Amino acid sequence: MENLDKTIQRIISRAEHSQRIYNMNVVLIILLIVMLATLFVFGSYQGTEVSGSVDGNTLIFFLVGSGIVRVGAVAVGVYGIQIMFNLARYHMRLSQHLLSTADALELTGGDIEKMDILLKAITPIELDFGKSPASPTEKMSGLVKDLITKIPSPKP
Repeated sequence: MENLDKTIQRIISRAEHSQRIYNMNVVLIILLIVMLATLFVFGSYQGTEVSGSVDGNTLIFFLVGSGIVRVGAVAVGVYGIQIMFNLARYHMRLSQHLLSTADALELTGGDIEKMDILLKAITPIELDFGKSPASPTEKMSGLVKDLITKIPSPKP
């Protein structure tokens, strides 16, 4: 009985650890979103000055280059949010699975046959994470494909 209690406590501690990682992922997702929002709200070209005599082409290249850097930063941020979101989903479901296993062990008193029946009743057969959301790359490629199909072909 003492070994069973130790096993249950280990499973519960691992579930709590997984919940802490989930909470940390959620905080990181929120921080990334706030950082991306501040990039657009407070990041402006008003304080940017180019010294010396500048022609129109140089200024345009400067503005286009700054815009590309901004878009690249947003793309990396969105990619990071996507990764953190999938990790958060994984740890949340893992934690719930471990807690249900610990509950089944505690309720059955370590009887394997009863535990097997109870686990089949209260948990899914496998730890399924469902369909993951589409990545930004998949969304952009789908958008480009849609745009290409909507462009009328020139008639001879």
